[in-house]
Amino acid sequence: MKKTITILVILLSILVLLGTSLREKRGARETLRGAKILVIIAPGFSEDEYSSVETYLRSKGAEIFLAYYEPTPIKSDEGYLYTPDFTLGTLDPSEFHLIYIPGGGNPRALLKDERREQLFNFLREAKEGNVVIAAVCHGPLVLIEADILDGLEATGHPSIMGLLREAGARVSDNMVVVDDGVITAQYSVLEFREKLAQILREKLGE
Repeated sequence: MKKTITILVILLSILVLLGTSLREKRGARETLRGAKILVIIAPGFSEDEYSSVETYLRSKGAEIFLAYYEPTPIKSDEGYLYTPDFTLGTLDPSEFHLIYIPGGGNPRALLKDERREQLFNFLREAKEGNVVIAAVCHGPLVLIEADILDGLEATGHPSIMGLLREAGARVSDNMVVVDDGVITAQYSVLEFREKLAQILREKLGE
């Protein structure tokens, strides 16, 4: 009888330890639970710069939403179709913790659209409201046109460094740069997404 009780106690202890371990692992995975991220896309956006960041942040508990000028399916540069969750003209930036603009053909498609002032106003309002704004590779082209980068340290694809400088940014050779709530990166998606997670954790802890 005593032997049976001892075995049961040991098994119960093991179950308790396993449960604690699983909760700790789940907690580590979901460090961004509650974070709401808006990704602004247009035809030809970089699949890698979107999906790599989306998968990584979602695995940590963040919610990811897509936005475009209209609710039509958008094709990435690899041919995958995505349907936006929101249209830009209907959004309040304060509802999100971070706004992300991938590169590829995305920035130029966004900028050549006659509705681009909707996007510019949205980004300016986000900046004034202390919402984190992020852009990678050619994505900072949108921030240039929205007059977001003047006076800030920034980076991007090597081909747009001159444009960044002309826009009043202090150009950096670093792969990822953070200045006054604006995150820009060249093309190191792994380093970029880790920095996004770090900034979001800080934002959630405020």
